[in-house]
Amino acid sequence: MSLNIVIIEGNLTRDIELKMTSNDKPLATCGLAHNSSYKNAQGEWIKKTTFIDFVVFGKQAQNFKTACSKGSPVTIEGELAEDNWEDKNSGQKRSKIKLKANRLHWKSEKKESTARQYEPPPAGPDIGDGSLAPF
Repeated sequence: MSLNIVIIEGNLTRDIELKMTSNDKPLATCGLAHNSSYKNAQGEWIKKTTFIDFVVFGKQAQNFKTACSKGSPVTIEGELAEDNWEDKNSGQKRSKIKLKANRLHWKSEKKESTARQYEPPPAGPDIGDGSLAPF
């Protein structure tokens, strides 16, 4: 038995490309930029960005395309998968590791602002000289 589980957070590097597979199943592809940092031998913090291509299938692919765009923060749960193909120009065999997403998590990006205008509280009873105050 071998274990192949990936959980990663980052931001989308481009807008999502939605296609249909040969059997009419939705397929979304995109890239993710994952930022991390570490201390080098001199004690300086070094920032590092890792770029990962990923794919997601089905209804989740359609929802993802509707809800997210370039720069959106997402968390992906999935597994590593190898794509193999033959280069059309050279005829050489090629391969690339991609992330096959099983679950995607993102924060909804609402087009309209949810901020509310300030409204003063409703007027209470006029306590005037304080005779209505409970203390």
